[in-house]
Amino acid sequence: MPEEIIQPLDYYAGLIDAIGRVNFEVKKTDHRVIGYDVRPSLVFHVGQQDFLDALLGTFFEDHGIGYTFRREGTKSRFMLVEDNESFRKLQAIFDGQLVQLSTELSFIVDSYLPARHSGELAAKYGHLQLMKAIADLQPERAANDNTKHTAGSFAREFDIELASVSRLEIPSASYRPELTADYLSGFFDGRGWCSVAISENETFSVGYSCTPRVELTRPHANPALKRLVSEFLDAQGIHANFYSQGGKLSVVVTELETIPMLFELLLETLWERREQVAYFSDVILPRFHRNDHHTKQGLYEISTLAEPLFRSTTGKQRQYDASYFEERWGDELVVRERATLIEDSQTDDAVRAPPETYLPAIDTDADRRSPDSAFRRAVLERYGHNCAITGLGDTRLLEVAHIVPWAADSDGRDDPSNAVVLNPLHHEAYDRGLFVIDTEYRVHVAPELDDEYLDEQLASYDGTRLEFPEGAGPDRAALEARNDEVRWWQETSATRI
Repeated sequence: MPEEIIQPLDYYAGLIDAIGRVNFEVKKTDHRVIGYDVRPSLVFHVGQQDFLDALLGTFFEDHGIGYTFRREGTKSRFMLVEDNESFRKLQAIFDGQLVQLSTELSFIVDSYLPARHSGELAAKYGHLQLMKAIADLQPERAANDNTKHTAGSFAREFDIELASVSRLEIPSASYRPELTADYLSGFFDGRGWCSVAISENETFSVGYSCTPRVELTRPHANPALKRLVSEFLDAQGIHANFYSQGGKLSVVVTELETIPMLFELLLETLWERREQVAYFSDVILPRFHRNDHHTKQGLYEISTLAEPLFRSTTGKQRQYDASYFEERWGDELVVRERATLIEDSQTDDAVRAPPETYLPAIDTDADRRSPDSAFRRAVLERYGHNCAITGLGDTRLLEVAHIVPWAADSDGRDDPSNAVVLNPLHHEAYDRGLFVIDTEYRVHVAPELDDEYLDEQLASYDGTRLEFPEGAGPDRAALEARNDEVRWWQETSATRI
């Protein structure tokens, strides 16, 4: 890491919240009467990212925080903070700026260390108090069938009724009121990435859907983290989808108009993912603006260009890669090397979208985001701040969907009549061609939907005529042009004559 890189403290808070976790290791020991000891550690997963261990290592050394390295397998590498004084220093340094690790770090410093110093934890009752607190702090640990040592197992071994044991005090959670761009930048450097999602979808003429995807994830996420990220992005006019499964939080941004706004916020202090974001902005996004993903050649080239993004985050071979499409479409494709495609992206100005639409400046002046935000506001005003399909009126859950894609209509990019307001589910379904809106504003749903839930959410609207404010309906020519690109709509046209 270059010596001149000095990141804001809030950047480190986001980075630590992204890649850090608290581990309570239970060990057998002959040095205690009860035969067991519990030691906490802060574990930071740096993987193969040399930048992260250099960045964190420099930060820890500058603040007198001790750490060691541990390796598991060939790819998993961790930094560990294990000494008591370092726990205290970290709590003092961040003082309310952490979210994910805030409660657990406070528990170590304010409850665990005093109880250990007093000798309480050396007794069976105190040990059970600690294990009950750990179970509440880390419910995923208690729910894991492979967890060997639990409060219940020790209660049975010590022959103590667990219900009679009070829990070691867990400090009340007190989270920061809001996040900053620096925090989110650090979080993205730790657990963010850009990718392209490709899946089979027969509703498109090419037979596949292809979507740009920017994602932040956190396993075993603190609910406060989801709330604060949601509030921050909403305040910036950035619309994201939030998914939670098994405690894992995924924040996903897929809108072409929204991704550059997110990048603009991150770029000022982003480092580990900076080159990836620049590549995604310079090389990948312009091809979506040009609507390349709706042609076989274009989809093949996007899959070729996206390969390093996928491999850098998973290390695996993906299903729909360039070789897959080469085998499937064979002589229909002009096979080109990735380096040639990248060079074309950098030199052929005639086929590129204007740079300011996909590569934001590093400064974070809100005025730089005004075109996207202004367009969203104009569309919401035009259609009365309601989802065209369901009537949903909560603007936090509404998205703007272009009718004719951005790249296909340079004159209508900022025309509110070339857009409709939809909720996230119906926006995604519209983009994937699962339903169309005809020139009389009637909804037509694709036949034979495979997914029962989607069928339930869409089928009830089939044939519905949408109502728009007087004189403010979508542009009919735009609707017709879009529908011409939806294969099932064209294939069933004879039945509608």
